Amino acid sequence: MLNHCIFWMILYGVIGWIYETCLCSITERRFVNRGFLNGPYCPIYGFGAVLVVLLLGWIQNPILLFFAGAILTCTLEYFTSWLMERIFHARWWDYSDRKCQLNGRVCLAGALVFGTLSVVVVKWLHPLILRMTDAIPDKYFNDIVLLLFGLLVADFVFTVTKLQGFHQKLHTLHEHLRQDLPNGPQLRQELQHKMEQRQKQVSGTLRSFSERLNSQERRTLKSFSRFRPQRHMEDLQKLREALKNFKRR
Repeated sequence: MLNHCIFWMILYGVIGWIYETCLCSITERRFVNRGFLNGPYCPIYGFGAVLVVLLLGWIQNPILLFFAGAILTCTLEYFTSWLMERIFHARWWDYSDRKCQLNGRVCLAGALVFGTLSVVVVKWLHPLILRMTDAIPDKYFNDIVLLLFGLLVADFVFTVTKLQGFHQKLHTLHEHLRQDLPNGPQLRQELQHKMEQRQKQVSGTLRSFSERLNSQERRTLKSFSRFRPQRHMEDLQKLREALKNFKRR
């Protein structure tokens, strides 16, 4: 049973990644490789789908299933957002600008989508997946699950390791920018050539820090437009703009 749950979690994670990637790519009008991890899966979708199947699969009434699924998945989303913020000192998504939201972690629109998906998974999608998994011989199925789970764990360890020091890099960038660029009133009193010199120093600082970002940090900034650190948001925006400008050149 455990092997089946792991397989379902990975499979639903892939489906969730496809949904998120398509939605964000259409919204931002560019390809967005969505997902906290590097592989084509969103574990929160996989874990949420398995929870819905195991805890709510007995519910026959689709309306009751809709509301129960919305509550369960939004609870998972809220807890995941809180936990990731505690670990990485940043938010990967933020609904503060949406109507009917709770601390920017969950929103009504998301609840409606997740409630609908809960009904779709329990009533239609999971029965198909059950037939598919049952058709795979056990000796092959166990090897497949072991391989996929090993890749998932390796991806998770790699991602967490690469992102651990990101908040410290932002703090260091903040300190450098405060040294390079004086406050507004002081800046306006300086001569034009001095202002240009300061801007060159800031540009050089941003370029230096952008080169110090590892591949995981760069992908996070590119894939999560609502990524928001607990501190130094203004400096992060400058770094985003610098990365765009350096790429154009």
